[in-house]
Amino acid sequence: MSGAAGGWAPGARVGALLLERELGRGAMGVVYQALDTTSGERVALKSILLAAAGPEAVARFRREGEAMRALPPHPNVVRVRGGGEHAERLFLVMDLAPNGDLGERLARSGPLPVGAAVRLVADVARGLAHVHAHGVLHRDIKPANVLFADDGEPLLLDFNLAENPPCSLTPFASCPLALPKNTLPVRVAAGEKASPGLSPRTMTW
Repeated sequence: MSGAAGGWAPGARVGALLLERELGRGAMGVVYQALDTTSGERVALKSILLAAAGPEAVARFRREGEAMRALPPHPNVVRVRGGGEHAERLFLVMDLAPNGDLGERLARSGPLPVGAAVRLVADVARGLAHVHAHGVLHRDIKPANVLFADDGEPLLLDFNLAENPPCSLTPFASCPLALPKNTLPVRVAAGEKASPGLSPRTMTW
């Protein structure tokens, strides 16, 4: 997939946003750093190419935007500022977290010191509790989905598989599916059946 498809490339504009550089890409989408020419702030812009994404992926992307925009601000959850459709792509505008993710940090430096690990887990847990308190189950907690803000605070990201409302009373097959290594055993064991015993506690296994 070309980063310039539909006019999406560094130097292009998406409304008031000037794309500056590519931060990362996947099979269907690209994340850019962008300058908001109205406020002067730098933001992250996550996009997916509609032609490359099937109906299911588009629905997940829309659900992610809805879930994140509905959340009140929290210091450990990435804020979504807005979103829309432009030049054959859907996009979300989010706070920029310029210091990489936990997965990269662990790969580069190895395990965190015990004290730092305890503080990080506590911060992420607070963000997750905030998300759960507002009726959203994240369902994809992993190092790559924990970013770091300018001040070093960990930020919970990527609500692509979030459930809002939760799917705990619906058949497993009708819910968005996390990677097997990130899926709790009771959910996999439920198969096609409804799983009324699931809750925010079991979902964070």
